[in-house]
Amino acid sequence: MKTTIKQLAALAIFSIILLAGNVNAKAHESITASSLETTVETTLEMESWMTDEAIWNTATTEIVFEEADSELEMESWMTDASNWTVAPKLVVETETGLEMENWMVNENNWKI
Repeated sequence: MKTTIKQLAALAIFSIILLAGNVNAKAHESITASSLETTVETTLEMESWMTDEAIWNTATTEIVFEEADSELEMESWMTDASNWTVAPKLVVETETGLEMENWMVNENNWKI
């Protein structure tokens, strides 16, 4: 139990060292504006495509095209009975009887 915990701790420390050694961090200035700065938005302008009826009139233009599916056909592998029969492929194992060995009954092995 102790060796398992020690191995996990060593693995964790090693992983952290590897991750920390592979970090390629570079300092950069923040892009966001601070609360003291004021941002000025430019005015919006209407462009010709925004008001063009040909673009926005969807009653005359079909936007979505539906594809037609081909007819479904039965194929030979679908109706072949050998493809659909499930034969159990279990191998029955026979177990040998348990035997008492010398180390099992030796009293010196079980003393603490």
